[in-house]
Amino acid sequence: MAEFDLLGFIFILLLALFLVLINGFFVAAEFALVSVRPSKVEELIQKTGSRRAKAVQKAIENQDEVISATQLGITMASLALGFLAGSYIDPVIELFFHDLDFLAVFSGLALGGIFAYAMTTYMHVVIGELAPKSIALQYPAKTSLWIAQPLHWFTSLFRPIIWFFNKTGWLVLAIFGIKPLVGHRSIHSEDELKLLISQSSTAGILEEQETAILRRTFDLPDTQVRMIMAPRRDMVTISMTDDFANIVKKVNKSGHSRFPVFDSAHESVLGFLYAKDLLEYVELAFEKDIKFEDTLEDINITELLREADIVPETMRADRMLTTFQERKRHCSVVVDEYGGVVGLITLEDILELLVGDIQDEYDIEPKEIIPVGGGLNGESNVNGQTSIDDFNDYFKTNLDSDISVTIGGLIIEKMGRIPIENEKIRVENLIFSVVEVTKLRIVSLLVSKAPEETDTPEKSIT
Repeated sequence: MAEFDLLGFIFILLLALFLVLINGFFVAAEFALVSVRPSKVEELIQKTGSRRAKAVQKAIENQDEVISATQLGITMASLALGFLAGSYIDPVIELFFHDLDFLAVFSGLALGGIFAYAMTTYMHVVIGELAPKSIALQYPAKTSLWIAQPLHWFTSLFRPIIWFFNKTGWLVLAIFGIKPLVGHRSIHSEDELKLLISQSSTAGILEEQETAILRRTFDLPDTQVRMIMAPRRDMVTISMTDDFANIVKKVNKSGHSRFPVFDSAHESVLGFLYAKDLLEYVELAFEKDIKFEDTLEDINITELLREADIVPETMRADRMLTTFQERKRHCSVVVDEYGGVVGLITLEDILELLVGDIQDEYDIEPKEIIPVGGGLNGESNVNGQTSIDDFNDYFKTNLDSDISVTIGGLIIEKMGRIPIENEKIRVENLIFSVVEVTKLRIVSLLVSKAPEETDTPEKSIT
């Protein structure tokens, strides 16, 4: 039997290590190109004009072909490593053990083969797979810059083979009725995106305010205008029968800048009166000595009115935001399916969905939910106009309605009528006591936790 050749063994080990590194290169290339953000690459190109960044961009644009190239490279390196282990490393290790008189003892166990494959497997998994994958996932941009150009050369060299493999693979998928996936970039559902936001927040990557805004963004397409508009009864409006002095007083006291103007019957909106335009008219009125007792019709203030945008109450908040941007408006009149005016929606209402309440120096809004006695007794005074969503967020409940938008409306819906003061109703694990009510709506409620009882009906009225 031939003698053990130490130099030959070292050369074979170095060759095996080289194949492992080649395998690691293709593994890192695959994970880096799938993980790197195109926007990050575009930013690098704009800032530095780097040729390597442009190579990365080209690789991302041809991701199917490039990923197939990495798979081909991984397969070729792995097969070469397996061939080297079986044909050269195994016999050399057997010679080593033979010289140490181990072969006679362990010949039946094929110790040389076991050791050879264990060693190459370890090198292949740790150095050729795990390490490059971790590096690529942690530093996708930097890794992509290093691998893009060599990978481009490899792809160009084996393009015919890669094309053949891709077409064959797609044919196999077609047999099973599966369409080939174009590109390898991950597509996330809305729930997955919310989970990613939560994980990023927990890891400290996103600040609390950033996390809140991102989460609320998903609520825009699910929110109808009727859910966030100011209802008609809360609108500050102007009628064509209002005298000029009254109009000035309304504008001054309200603190608003835009006012819907109704016809004499107070049914149709003729347009919007802007406070700025009114000031210009006041200046003109003083110059022409117009009497404040005159009505709008008499003084022909209709020339100051701006066109009113009309939107349905079922319009989604995201579409409403786009409409405001396209039309360069800040408010619109909301109508129901019968054409009746039901409320007013503003740009501020949309923005509050994203960033929370926005108040200026003229906003005097009472708190919607006020704990009674510091909240120690579990009771809270709740404004009847509090939205169901805000109520759920505060009380950690899951109340819902396809009809009502406010908590007061939900209680009326549950009772089936306008309640009277001091009436109570149990919904889920809460007791709602009517504190103040008008002929048309609930003004305020006292909410407390219901005592735990067995076989307690969902709804009870006293």
